[in-house]
Amino acid sequence: MKFRPLLIIQLFIFLIPLFFLPVTRDFIDYNKNMLLFGLSMAALIVYAAKSVKERKLTLHIDQMHYAVLALVASYVVSLIVMSPNKIEAFLQPGGVSTIISLAILYFIVPQLTPIKSTRDVLIPLVASAALVAVYSIANMFGLLNTLPLPAILKNPNVTPAGPLLTATIFLGIVSAATAKELIMSKKQKISRLVIFGAAFLIILAGFVVNAFRLTQDESRPLFLPTAASWSIAAENIKVPLQALFGVGPGNYTNAFTIGRPAGLNNTDIWNIRFSSASNYLLHLFTETGFVGLISFLLLIYFTVRHKNKSLGAIVSLIALAVFSHNVLILAVLFLFLMAMTSRNAVQLSFPDTSNTHQHAALAHALGLENQKLPSFSFVPAVTAILLVAIAGAGIYFSSLGYRAEMAMTQGILSAATPNNQQTYDLQRKAIELNPYHSDYRIIFSRTNLALANLISQKEEPTEEDIQTVTQLVLQSVNNGKLAVQLRPGAATWENLGTIYRNLITAADGAADWTVQSYNQAIAFDQTNVVLRLNLGQVYYALKLYEPAARQFEIAVQLHPKFANAWYNLANANRELGNIQVARLAYNQTLALIDPNSPDFQTAQAELDALPEEIAQDQRNLEELQNPEDATGQEVETNVKLTEEEGPELTFPEDVAGEATVSAGTEEEGNFQLNEPSPTPAPTE
Repeated sequence: MKFRPLLIIQLFIFLIPLFFLPVTRDFIDYNKNMLLFGLSMAALIVYAAKSVKERKLTLHIDQMHYAVLALVASYVVSLIVMSPNKIEAFLQPGGVSTIISLAILYFIVPQLTPIKSTRDVLIPLVASAALVAVYSIANMFGLLNTLPLPAILKNPNVTPAGPLLTATIFLGIVSAATAKELIMSKKQKISRLVIFGAAFLIILAGFVVNAFRLTQDESRPLFLPTAASWSIAAENIKVPLQALFGVGPGNYTNAFTIGRPAGLNNTDIWNIRFSSASNYLLHLFTETGFVGLISFLLLIYFTVRHKNKSLGAIVSLIALAVFSHNVLILAVLFLFLMAMTSRNAVQLSFPDTSNTHQHAALAHALGLENQKLPSFSFVPAVTAILLVAIAGAGIYFSSLGYRAEMAMTQGILSAATPNNQQTYDLQRKAIELNPYHSDYRIIFSRTNLALANLISQKEEPTEEDIQTVTQLVLQSVNNGKLAVQLRPGAATWENLGTIYRNLITAADGAADWTVQSYNQAIAFDQTNVVLRLNLGQVYYALKLYEPAARQFEIAVQLHPKFANAWYNLANANRELGNIQVARLAYNQTLALIDPNSPDFQTAQAELDALPEEIAQDQRNLEELQNPEDATGQEVETNVKLTEEEGPELTFPEDVAGEATVSAGTEEEGNFQLNEPSPTPAPTE
């Protein structure tokens, strides 16, 4: 059987939109990204072998290649210069590893097999898009419920290609490219036209079905508004170095929290931290600055001006300019660019021995007619060794990252079972395999704290139980602090503040560390209502009612329709003796909650219990009734948590225990109308 490299490449192109593995937390995009990275490393090895066999390096060059190189360079430079956690940022789907993988495939694949037309790429994409369309239609009508699929794939808003919006964009791009191919086809066999036509109708039907479902409330995706995305980008480029190189790939969440407009608190997405902008252009601009944006604009320019224009590439660029990016849409763009530029690219070879006349002329000019010019035949071999080393290192370290992700995923799933030792061991294994992932540290810190709380609740804890609790608490704090070091930001500081908050009654100084941690989180996210509420509740629990009331005031100014903030403000002012302000805040609370709910009865009882007298030191009621924007409130942000202020960063031996893990992440904004109080801490 004849070896056909094009057929193998088409098989992988067919696989990319459909590939997923239910063994990681993000089992779609993460696995597509790892597939692309593995393919790119394999392509480097095959190209190295080809170069050694032919004793020369070959490369097909088109003007588009320079734009692709510029885009890759912008990501790499921004990663090195700006990203606080380079390893975590590199592995993030849709980021540096995705762009590098696609660029390698874009350069190398045409060297391994000729791609004669867009059809070579379109045929496998049409086949996979037809399957995605059939899947989407069947899922809409509940026909997949009896199949042995992961539960999330039975969700009508998820497909193997990705979320519903991603699948819709993918089907739209492929249907547009297929329509052009049908219109432009000449002298094609009737059977091929019929197959293409039938596939086009199926893909179009899937696109229409998905587009309709996106208009329904239960399927409508949440977007960061474009105006907010632009505001975030503009805020972050005020720093000259960030204007040039951005905030760094994988660091958009921090950019979002720093530049988020306070007006978002008046929308339905007020309690969401977005990890990407509304579209790829603004996302790229924020993360890689003007360098990345200009390189992508060059890519658009060369695509539009290219003599072999590809409708698939143009539609992909339009989709990226309108919607947020993901691995699949970026892959489709690069595949169409590869097909578009490979046909008329100029082939370069090194060493170039094709023109003997030029070599003779050079030898004569140098007076070396009777001597042999250097052939540089060693260059392909040296280059091949370098490429194989790069590919080997890439495969090794990416496999470590993938094994870590699998272990963490299993550890999270294990938390729902009584076997907490397995949960602990799996999460610790994930950290050993990849100690640079801040999310792993956050998850492990919460698991340790949950285990400590459960063991401490025993009626008669043994001496061993007390030692175990101490070790678990230390590990919780240590991992929380390491998460801050790996990725300083609102999320990591908030997690550390939550840990210390649970230890207020059990550890000396925990109250101060809690306040410091929440203030650091607020420094990264000053318009976050929940952070203000949490800090106010800590002050309230410490009976520091004046600073508590101030944080609650800022919370209601940032989000005037947040009932829980008004309720806490009422409680704090009641304790301060500001009865009139408390009365107003209770009334505002009652106006914002369901009269039939238990919370309404609680707030009403608190209001009825207020004394009639009014304190002389009244607040300005107009300010509360007509709150101004509170983004200008100054917050103490110069407090630094040092090693001396808390437990040392040490890791005790493995902890054995058999309590059930019941820890979970509380969603922002999901609060009961109760007076704030610290969470119970472990007691002997």
